[in-house]
Amino acid sequence: MKPRSLVAEALGTVLLVFFGAGAATLCFGFKVTGTSVAAGVVMTALTFGLVLLVLVYGIGPISGCHVNPAVTMGFLAARRISLSDAIGYWVAQLVGGIAGAAGLYGVVHTSRLYRPSMGLGADGYGQSSIIGANAAGAFVVEIVLTSQPRIRGHWSGSSGAFGTCSEPLARIGRSLG
Repeated sequence: MKPRSLVAEALGTVLLVFFGAGAATLCFGFKVTGTSVAAGVVMTALTFGLVLLVLVYGIGPISGCHVNPAVTMGFLAARRISLSDAIGYWVAQLVGGIAGAAGLYGVVHTSRLYRPSMGLGADGYGQSSIIGANAAGAFVVEIVLTSQPRIRGHWSGSSGAFGTCSEPLARIGRSLG
């Protein structure tokens, strides 16, 4: 594992968390999009997408631009990286995520409009959910949305290439290549 890859992963995760969660905080905490939930969702999605686009070109050649432990898990499940490399990436992503959230907290905490009840772009269930989903509903939504097949003109079912890993991990791995 090259230290340059770990630094790239940490930096990429810092930027993704700072800007992505920052956009969500602005939309849903500070209400910069007014009362329009749809505008907030679109702004947040575009922010994540554009940050990832920049990161893919910027750090992709260095580290592969995983910037998400689930993506690293997919690479591990697809046997594209070793376990020791995956652990290094996970540590770098954890450090980057904490640093990005700390930076975001430092920025928004200085605003006189900030209230601790706003959160930092976190989602939730119950009263913290836009749709009011309880814990069981939130769990079901998460399972359904993360296990949907990737649309690429065909159903991307598991093949024998992924061994005994679970279907969601196989799909994550497949979506990367």
